[in-house]
Amino acid sequence: MLRSRWLAGALGLAALGVLMTLGVGCAVVKSAVEGDVVEVAAPSPPRDGNAEVGKPYFDFTAPELMGGTVHLSSLVGEKVVLLQFWGIRCAPCLAEMEFLTRLQKKYGDRGLQVVGVNTDRATVAQLTEALVARKLEPVYPHVLDPDFSIAEHYTHWLIPVSVLVDRAGVVRAIHTGYKPELDGVIEAEVQELLER
Repeated sequence: MLRSRWLAGALGLAALGVLMTLGVGCAVVKSAVEGDVVEVAAPSPPRDGNAEVGKPYFDFTAPELMGGTVHLSSLVGEKVVLLQFWGIRCAPCLAEMEFLTRLQKKYGDRGLQVVGVNTDRATVAQLTEALVARKLEPVYPHVLDPDFSIAEHYTHWLIPVSVLVDRAGVVRAIHTGYKPELDGVIEAEVQELLER
């Protein structure tokens, strides 16, 4: 029993070491929003979730952070949709949120709709307070997914993950982790889909 615990701990540390060498993201932590923003390096997993480029999106209906409900199927068809899976303690998620806010402002009137999917197990009040404390004012809707019923179809353990869905409902890009170098790539993908 002690040996198996030691082995599990050693494997966990080894996995963390691999994560720290491959990219920037945050492991999904099932907790409320207290504490500092964290950043850990993370890889792009080979099959994280069920979403695949070239395949149909997974539909959902979920409560929005500021009230109301988001029905993804009501957006797809009319809009190019960019889903962002994020957590309030994830530094790359918050950096990406600033970029996506600029993107929504620039392309929203041309048919882009960014939708944030928050994976924290926190109340609306806690998340709202945390966004204000971090001086974040996203201009796009955020849905709550504390039980990972949406995220499980797109990402099992890593955030941020961004999924770009075209007007036909086909996943056209999936980005795991975030670095500012991705801004130009994501913006070019958005522009291409808006021109179709």
